[in-house]
Amino acid sequence: MGPAATAEFLRRLIEATPAGRDQDHLHVLVDNDPSVPDRTAALLGEGPDPTPYLLTMARRLAAAGAQLLVMPCNTASAFATRLADEISVPLLRWDAAVAAGLTRRRPGIARLGLLATSGTLASGVYQQVLARVGVELVVPDAAAQERVMALIRARKGGVPGRQLLTDLHDAAVDLRSAGAQEVLLACTELSDIAQGSGPGWLDAMDLVVERLLLVADAWAASDGRPPFSTAPGLLTGE
Repeated sequence: MGPAATAEFLRRLIEATPAGRDQDHLHVLVDNDPSVPDRTAALLGEGPDPTPYLLTMARRLAAAGAQLLVMPCNTASAFATRLADEISVPLLRWDAAVAAGLTRRRPGIARLGLLATSGTLASGVYQQVLARVGVELVVPDAAAQERVMALIRARKGGVPGRQLLTDLHDAAVDLRSAGAQEVLLACTELSDIAQGSGPGWLDAMDLVVERLLLVADAWAASDGRPPFSTAPGLLTGE
C-alpha cells in the first residue's frame, strides 16, 4: 500500500521465486488502490478508518480468482483481524510472517530495534506478536521517530530512496546504540529505500516474501489444495 512499495514487493517476489522460465512464477493479481486512507492517521485518531477500503480491495481480488491475500503494508496489519472476518479467502498476516522469519533467521534474539510508522508503533501489532516469541522491542524516542516519519513521507512524496539511505542507516545505528541486537525495517517505504536486507538491518518485506513462497510451495505439494486449516481467515505465518 503505497504505489512504490507495492511495486517493490512484487519485484522482490519475482526475484526470490526459484523460476527458470516465465511459467514457473506465481500468478499474481495486484489491486494497487491509492485511495485507501492513511493507516497511520487512522490509528492515531487523525483520519478515517481504512477498513472499508481494504475490504473492497480484498473482495475485488477474491472475485478475480485470488486464493490467498497479502497486504504489502506493515501498518495495515492493525486492521487485519477485522478484515479477515469479512472476506472469503485467507489473508497472510504480515506481522506474524515477520515474526516467524525473524526467529528462523535470528534464533535466540532477545532485543529487536523497530523502525516503523508511528501508527504501527501505536497499534502494538509487533509488540504483541514478538512478545509471544520472547523478543523485546527497542523503538526510537519521540524526536527520532519524527525523523523516521520524515523519511517515510519523503519517499511517498517521490524523493529517490538513494537520497534517504544515509538517514535510514543513522536511524538503525541509533537503535543499535540503544541496545538492539538487530534492527527490523517494518514499513514498506523504508523497505523501498533500503532495497533489501543488509548488514545494518533485516527487512520485513523480505521475510514476508520468504513466508509467502513457503506457503506457495506447500500449496503446490498438496495438489492445489490450501495447505492450511484456517481458510477463510488469518494465516499466522507460522
